[in-house]
Amino acid sequence: MEEGALFNALRVEPELGTPARGGLPATILRRSPEGWRLSGRKIYSTGAPALRWMLVWARTDEASPRTGTALVEAGTPGLRIEESWNQAGLRASGSHDVMFEEVALPLAQAPDLRPPADWARPDAAVAAWNTLPIAALYTGVARAARDWLVWFLRDRVPGSLGAPLATLPRMQEAVGRIEALLLANDRIIASAAAAQDAGEGLPPPRAG
Repeated sequence: MEEGALFNALRVEPELGTPARGGLPATILRRSPEGWRLSGRKIYSTGAPALRWMLVWARTDEASPRTGTALVEAGTPGLRIEESWNQAGLRASGSHDVMFEEVALPLAQAPDLRPPADWARPDAAVAAWNTLPIAALYTGVARAARDWLVWFLRDRVPGSLGAPLATLPRMQEAVGRIEALLLANDRIIASAAAAQDAGEGLPPPRAG
């Protein structure tokens, strides 16, 4: 908090894809004299070059594997970023591959390892605070698009019309429909957040 450090969860792998639908990660935590040794590869690691901490989804090498998040600080020996990301229009996300090669971690940096079935039980609070910021973000993107559209309609004067596009009733109706959707989003998000704060949050399916 004091230094403005960035965190992100690294969960996606080449073989597994996203763990959202189950499956064990190939990224492995092995016990060592100092705690754990972490090895594996994560893809689509958004913000990788700028992260201070990486929250790495992994499993233990025990006979009955447990899964959970290992906290890995940037610059830890054995951590390497492979600059694989060069997607048109999204280069700035820096979603490169991250390699972990026998990264040494103290036990405290893998604080919550559980049998995989335990993670399948939905946590209503986690579900709410996962979906609410995404809804707010997308609404902000839509609002910025609305602002650009209004500017364009006011500024654009086709020669055949002799007046801004904003004077056309069809355009005014379209902007009105957009505005109504944005107002509905604002109300839904604010209501859901207030309910969550009051301890009256929605069950996970409805939150989504």
